[in-house]
Order: sequence, then structure tokens, then C-alpha cells
Amino acid sequence: VIVKAKNIYQSLHNIQKGLNQYLKGYDSQRKPDNLYLYLYQYVEKNKGLPFHVEVMLRSDNGYQLLKMEQHLLKKARKDTLCLNNRVSAYIPQWNPEKGMFNWIKRNELLNFSRYKDKA
Repeated sequence: VIVKAKNIYQSLHNIQKGLNQYLKGYDSQRKPDNLYLYLYQYVEKNKGLPFHVEVMLRSDNGYQLLKMEQHLLKKARKDTLCLNNRVSAYIPQWNPEKGMFNWIKRNELLNFSRYKDKA
């Protein structure tokens, strides 16, 4: 699973919380558009298997993180072991109060969109 995060520990906690809810049968975690649905299904079918986290890039720059996520997703596109349900970097929802896409600045997303169009 390829994930970008502002805070890796918080993101791992949220994924764990979502997994626990999925395993308890919560409908909210079983929706087809859930970012981690394939991961949750895999864990459910393969309980007890170990997994680890590997940091591919540490940066406060949303543009660099989006580029890395896109690169890794493209690289894993034909990998049957990749459990992402998206083929493109995830763009968080726009937050009008912050003027950002969650923690990604508008100009970082615009630069990423230009990068992606050229790729």
C-alpha cells in the first residue's frame, strides 16, 4: 500500500482504527471507494501475517510527496501485490477555511497537476 502522510504515526493509527472497524463489520469501512479497502480485505484473509512500514520520502513539500506517490503507483501498476485501489496520487478534499487540500497547498497541487500532465 502506498500512502503519503503529513504525520506517519497519526496515519498509521487511522489505518489501524479503520481496519479494526472493518473487521467488526462497519459499513463505513466496507465502501468500494475506501482508500484502504484492498488492504483491509487482504488482512482479513491473511490474519497473523507480519507487515512493515517503509518510508520512501520524508518531506514537508506536498508537491514532492505527490510526485513520489504518483511515481510509486505507476511503478506498481502491474504488480498484483499492490493493494492500492487508485492508479493516481490521492488528492485530499479542498478545505476552504485553510485554503488548502487538507495539508497540501494549492500551488503544490497545481505544480503536481502540471507535472502529471507532462508525464
